[in-house]
Amino acid sequence: MIRAIRNFLNQEKMYSWLLIISIFLYSFFLMFSEDEGDSLSPAMEKIKEVKASFEGKDNQGEIFWNLLKDDESLAITALLFMMLFLFLIGAGFLVVVYCLVNLLLGRKIIQRAYDQASIKWENADIVKIIILFVFVSMISGVIIGFINDLFFEDAENSFIIIHTLITDVAALFFIIYFVTVKYKSSIRDIGLNSMRFFNDIFLGFSTYCVVLPVLLGIIILLSVIVNYFHYEPPPHPLVDIFVVEDKQNPLLIMFSIFLACTIGPFIEEVFFRGFCYSALKKKWGIRVAMISTAAFFALIHGSSFAFIPVFILGLILAFLFEKRGTLIPSITLHIIHNSLFISYFFIMKRVLLDRLG
Repeated sequence: MIRAIRNFLNQEKMYSWLLIISIFLYSFFLMFSEDEGDSLSPAMEKIKEVKASFEGKDNQGEIFWNLLKDDESLAITALLFMMLFLFLIGAGFLVVVYCLVNLLLGRKIIQRAYDQASIKWENADIVKIIILFVFVSMISGVIIGFINDLFFEDAENSFIIIHTLITDVAALFFIIYFVTVKYKSSIRDIGLNSMRFFNDIFLGFSTYCVVLPVLLGIIILLSVIVNYFHYEPPPHPLVDIFVVEDKQNPLLIMFSIFLACTIGPFIEEVFFRGFCYSALKKKWGIRVAMISTAAFFALIHGSSFAFIPVFILGLILAFLFEKRGTLIPSITLHIIHNSLFISYFFIMKRVLLDRLG
């Protein structure tokens, strides 16, 4: 491993310099950034206060129901969400029955739609994409931070979203450049293809219906464990933005949701499944590629609490891509997952945080 890293740095001088510059900029940020220690953000302090006050009451269910009844539109939204959730669980049960019947009859459950051509990009190209991504993230962070400090006040959250969009689009550009320009391949080889588009969407939807109870069970179990050990998992960066900007900047909230529910899943699937999985599979086989990309996918979400459910989700997404040969089912599943959990967050925020905070 050390020899491979040394050879890469010796052979790829440009990427070595980009990595050095990125490390220097990151060190510079750490040196001059304010050390906040273990202090919580205002949004998280508010969430923690509301959580403590609500969990300290004996009649939590009654309080929640009364808060919900006070707002008719919110009550209808919560009811529709619950109906949707139950529908997904019920649909998942029917899908499982359908799959078992087909297995007993000796039929294939998922038909392959597209076979990739011989993948030309290598594992080293994954490292190059990561270095380019980090470099763009650092440079754009410097520029955006300078503009924010010089011309704007209290616009940090807006620039965080802009920075995220820039780095995501840059990553997509680099991937497409490597595949289509450097290696003269087709974007169909990273899964951007569909011979039966609506069938692929339905496959992603039906697969999520099956996976949802499993993910929910794991999350509930992890919640019980962290509560027992009095551990407070770090929040997702979007939580602060959603809490602080919800009433002050609705346009930013709408764009943040759009970014998290559509652009983010699309680009993540292209990178992790279409690009990384394909290269790793060529080198080490299906199992190693599935496990390594799922682990990497879970690690970049930056939460020890969410690692296991995100890892399992990554395995399912890679399985869909492997079996179907297109990213459409994986993108569909990813979009549904993010949309469902963000919807749940906003319903709970409206009921508890906005009323008790």
